[in-house]
Amino acid sequence: VTMLLTASLEWGLVALSAAWLAVLFLFDAPLAWRVLGQRDPTTIAKPDPTAKPHRIAYSAWWSTVREIVWLAIPLGVTAGIASINENIPRYFVEILLGTEQLGLFASIAYMMRLLGVFGTAIAAAALPRLAQLYADRERARFTRLTLRLALIAAVLGIAGVIAAALVGDHILVLAYGPEYREQAVFVAVMAAAGADIMLRFLDQGLLAARRFKASLAVQVLVAGSTFVASLALIPTIGLVGAGLALAAGLTIGVVATWLYLRSVISQFVPPTGEVNRREEPRGRFRASVEPDSDSM
Repeated sequence: VTMLLTASLEWGLVALSAAWLAVLFLFDAPLAWRVLGQRDPTTIAKPDPTAKPHRIAYSAWWSTVREIVWLAIPLGVTAGIASINENIPRYFVEILLGTEQLGLFASIAYMMRLLGVFGTAIAAAALPRLAQLYADRERARFTRLTLRLALIAAVLGIAGVIAAALVGDHILVLAYGPEYREQAVFVAVMAAAGADIMLRFLDQGLLAARRFKASLAVQVLVAGSTFVASLALIPTIGLVGAGLALAAGLTIGVVATWLYLRSVISQFVPPTGEVNRREEPRGRFRASVEPDSDSM
């Protein structure tokens, strides 16, 4: 809205920053304090250094924060590499094909965001449930939910490719204009979008299992694969090769994530006592098999 009213990129960025800050201070921060059960943030931010209990509380707080920071570093690096992966084909397009072709491909590739919005929302909703199932060592239910997510990703990806193949020209013309009529490129980009959603969904399993370094390794593998595929395909088949290179790198990431996730699932060990509880008869059956004390 600010961009439309002012026609200024600078004011648009200011409005975007203001919106993010408003969400942070009006929603995220109050919700965090409610979850922590701490109404006055100053008691944590400025503990009394003269009181021993406060020093202990501050030390515990700082230890927790430091642990969280070190735990989050692989996540931040993973997010950074993931953002670079999407742009690797664009770098090759600009160098090999020129800025005009880069603008064409970047506009078409932005269509990946349409499927990405659905994928991100579903993945974010599934992560807490996956984490709980992993903590409870519910192997069957964890596997079942992961496979359901993979099925949803496959459906979304196939639907995107079919839509691009059938009406891709019309979508691009309506969105950008007749000069963007590149249906083959659109199909390749939608194939990459499907692989991207699949990778996002399977990656939730790694995050739920706290395999953050494995998630980072997968993104490094995707970056290397996309780089090699871009080097091989873009000089020969142009923008279609850029879309296929992105799809190839993400597909390799999907395969690697699934293989690692299978090894994680195979290592599930039921919590102590769970096996015995499962073997105990329940309800009426337990009552029927227990001996009657009067008959003894």
